[in-house]
Amino acid sequence: MSWIKNVLLEIGREEIAKNTIITKTKKVCLFVQDGIIKEIAEDVPASEEEVVDAKGYLALPSLIDNHIHLDKGHYGGKWHAVVPMNSVAERIVEEQGFLRDFLADTPQKAQALIDLITGNGATFLRVQTNVDPVIGLDNVAVIKEVLEKNKHKIDYEIAVFPQHGTMITEEQGLLSKALEDDAVTILGGLDPATIDGDIEKSLKITFDLAVKYKKEIDIHLHDGGSLGIYEINRIIDYTLASRLQGKVQISHALALGDISGAELENIAKRLK
Repeated sequence: MSWIKNVLLEIGREEIAKNTIITKTKKVCLFVQDGIIKEIAEDVPASEEEVVDAKGYLALPSLIDNHIHLDKGHYGGKWHAVVPMNSVAERIVEEQGFLRDFLADTPQKAQALIDLITGNGATFLRVQTNVDPVIGLDNVAVIKEVLEKNKHKIDYEIAVFPQHGTMITEEQGLLSKALEDDAVTILGGLDPATIDGDIEKSLKITFDLAVKYKKEIDIHLHDGGSLGIYEINRIIDYTLASRLQGKVQISHALALGDISGAELENIAKRLK
């Protein structure tokens, strides 16, 4: 617990001319306990000895990066131009060729990316971490260690992500093994139709594992058009059947940009 003095807070807005609005601010002192602002005061109690000086900086809600891959990017390492690809499947083939070689430099590059985003206000990360037949659980082990070293400035959750396909990854028992780790709180998934080639089998594996290990779900869905909409509806069906409402996320969901009108309204209601 601690007091923070000389904190600038926005306390309202003022219209100084037509269509010209400014924010009004005030310097205050904040009492913070267990990460929660408990008191806003004019001054710090005289008895307090440990006081942090905010030096007049504006206090704002921190930012969340809800989808970041720390384990397979180029940032923080040697410059490498993006290789053009036409599909997620092509990108997976490219990735299979470099994952093992990347491992040695992953801590350095993951740290560089964490420094970048925390330097711009992020304090919470949902970290997508590959689990696949090429890298096994090695990326999870490395990323866990990097995140632990940064726990003084970020909170995080780890999603194990079967980038090369849920079915092929779980055939080797890799997802089950990864989900035994208490540090892992989310099970990922990827395009059940175009990557796994079997929507029902892929989703059944995902939801069965999530229920068994008491994890949340984050499915990365790039499939567009009517196929993507069908997959979204099936994900909703499985969510309801598994009683995982509020614990399932669809990342990307590009197909939602392909529909409009009543069709979009109906699926929005289902998602809600």
